Amino acid sequence: MHRLQAARRAHLAIEGDRHAYLASICEAEARFMTLSERERQVLQHVVSGHANKQIASALGIAEVTVKLHRGAMMRKMSAASLVDLVRMWDAMVRFVD
Repeated sequence: MHRLQAARRAHLAIEGDRHAYLASICEAEARFMTLSERERQVLQHVVSGHANKQIASALGIAEVTVKLHRGAMMRKMSAASLVDLVRMWDAMVRFVD
């Protein structure tokens, strides 16, 4: 009986983790939807590892403009760091695939 209870607890823990994971993806997607089209373009370049100068060249805008879009995007996505942003993006992309 103890093994059955342990298995049940383990299953509930996994389901709880899954629910929290799905909730975090939904929150990230909701924040993503608040981004402007240009902020989304900058986001895709940033998570691909491009430098601000490369992003500016690719989008045909000034580097300072990239920095402004990048700052707004980080605030809107509630990302404390680039690592946080990449993790959110990765989770959203994996969930869609």
